[in-house]
Amino acid sequence: MFPTRISFDAGDLTGAVKFLGQSLWKDTAPIRLNLAGEPVYVRPGTPDIAVAKSCLTGEFDAAIEAARPLKYNFIVDAGGYIGTAALAFAKAFPEATIVSIEPSIDNFAVMNRNNRLNTSNLRRALAPREIPKAPRS
Repeated sequence: MFPTRISFDAGDLTGAVKFLGQSLWKDTAPIRLNLAGEPVYVRPGTPDIAVAKSCLTGEFDAAIEAARPLKYNFIVDAGGYIGTAALAFAKAFPEATIVSIEPSIDNFAVMNRNNRLNTSNLRRALAPREIPKAPRS
């Protein structure tokens, strides 16, 4: 299933063709596209491209403006998904350290590919208290 509306950066015909081809074959291996001037890895057949486009084209503009000037140069992105919110924060605050937290192994793998110099990723989940580990079989 294709997102309702897909748009790619001009000149990214290769990425667009690869994305559409993999979508038709139901291949969800991450591919690199240029969205809003940023190289981003997304998985066809998932919400990745819509989320990435939203994050990189203004979804966080109000929050970014409200945070200026950034007092501690440290941002936590809890529920980092594939890391595109962290990319928006890294672009807005290049002097800040951004830490993204994502428990899903599949999302975390893509998030690591979208990592930038001032971003760090943790494969963890947030909880109000420590959750005991399941016994290993």
